[in-house]
Amino acid sequence: MNKPIKQSDGALLNPFEQAKRYILELPVSQHPRWVVTCNFSTFYVYDMERPRGEPEIIELANLEKEYYRLQFLVDAGNEHLKREMEVSIAAGEIVGLLYDAFYKQYANPESEHSLKSLNKLCVRLVFCLYAEDAGIFGHHGMFHDYLKGFDTRGLRKGLVDLFRVLDTKLQDRDPYLKDDNPELAAFPYVNGGLFSDENIEIPPFTDEIRNLLLEKASENFNWSEISPTIFGAVFESTLNPETRRSGGMHYTGIENIHKVIDPLFLDDLKAELEDIKARVAASKVTSLFDNAETVGDVKIASAYFTGTSGDTLRGMCDTIRDNAKAAAVAVLVGKSDDKITMAVTVTKDAQAKGLKAGNLVKEISAIAGGKGGGKPDFAMAGLKDETKIDEALAAVKSIVEKQLG
Repeated sequence: MNKPIKQSDGALLNPFEQAKRYILELPVSQHPRWVVTCNFSTFYVYDMERPRGEPEIIELANLEKEYYRLQFLVDAGNEHLKREMEVSIAAGEIVGLLYDAFYKQYANPESEHSLKSLNKLCVRLVFCLYAEDAGIFGHHGMFHDYLKGFDTRGLRKGLVDLFRVLDTKLQDRDPYLKDDNPELAAFPYVNGGLFSDENIEIPPFTDEIRNLLLEKASENFNWSEISPTIFGAVFESTLNPETRRSGGMHYTGIENIHKVIDPLFLDDLKAELEDIKARVAASKVTSLFDNAETVGDVKIASAYFTGTSGDTLRGMCDTIRDNAKAAAVAVLVGKSDDKITMAVTVTKDAQAKGLKAGNLVKEISAIAGGKGGGKPDFAMAGLKDETKIDEALAAVKSIVEKQLG
């Protein structure tokens, strides 16, 4: 990688020096932040903010575990990403400390059952730590405050009781649990099977483990700041590789922490949120027709909704068509997770006048760099240029007029 190669002009340059020569021929606005050279077994990553600095070296053989070190390729120069990476690596180190501390407490730490239990225990603890910081458990620090109520000797039983409660639906719990242990009763039910295995082996706690959980892992760290993608690789690399290969990992091949959380109970919350957003947004669109523009006797409504997915737009359009009492056209744009979608719906009376949603969406979305299609009553398109959305919506009336002839 550092060996000079003779160039056509006789100069001896290594691959990095060749890249720098090529960069000098580019416009300044196109100069890259990063230069990566590779011989198909080793990557050399150079930061051009430090052109004389030593490169980061990544071996292809380790890429499965260290791919997060190439995350800068996704969003060069993003300081937020840098912070996420730092926090996520720190989270992985905490998991490693917990793993090592618990490992020493097992009676037979090399047994298959103990190693599987240790991996499951780490996953459960990470979920609880993340859940208390992300507000999933109801209030910040809820897991910490519960654990703090036990001394070292009683902490193991307290954790066993918590796991059992997290796996029990509210209606199936002891009706007197709120009186006996209100702190424990306050935890929600977590579906998805994460806490269902009661045969998990949990070893005795030590003062070291108690302090590690309460202070380093909970009080002094915010798990909601981690990058799920980066942390997934770091987290998995801390767990015993032999156990993962033998199927001991409760969630084999974790790529991000949301694969633990989403299938549990966040999916239901997300679905409920989408339903609420759809109903709120639909009511807003309905009110738009009160002061809608008209072309002939066709009413036209257009709107842009942030935080609104394509599925929500579809539901809104269904509502508009179901409630329409006259000829009407609605052109809606929504943005969710950096994805911009346009939806067009045309009522039956408007279709009878020659308007088709598929034709309208093609012409209107093209203004914002989009393309799409659909049926006469409903059509969708993806948009690429967010700066052109207002222009596209402003053109709806003239495009409807043209297509009416």
